[in-house]
Amino acid sequence: MHGSIRPEKGDPVAQNYIGLLYYLGSGVDRDFKLAHGWYEKSAIQGNADAMFNLGLLYDRGKGVEYDYINAYGWFYAAYLMGNPKGKPYIDDLASKLAANKKSAGM
Repeated sequence: MHGSIRPEKGDPVAQNYIGLLYYLGSGVDRDFKLAHGWYEKSAIQGNADAMFNLGLLYDRGKGVEYDYINAYGWFYAAYLMGNPKGKPYIDDLASKLAANKKSAGM
């Protein structure tokens, strides 16, 4: 890695990038669980792109179990932090969650 940009030292941009490499299998074996771990480290530090990427993992069940509530939460957090890419996912998941609530008789 270049200079002070080191994922193991806690740089959230680098951590998100390493997660993306594992997600895509670019230069490393594709590993959604490792992608999740790197995205999570970055997201906890406030990286909106990593928050969006975590939302994708939960929405698609990649490396984690499908979890629309977690997906919604990460997409919403990313949106609040300035990443607009999550807005369509927020709207879609809100309608799915509302439908599930109605079918459960709540």
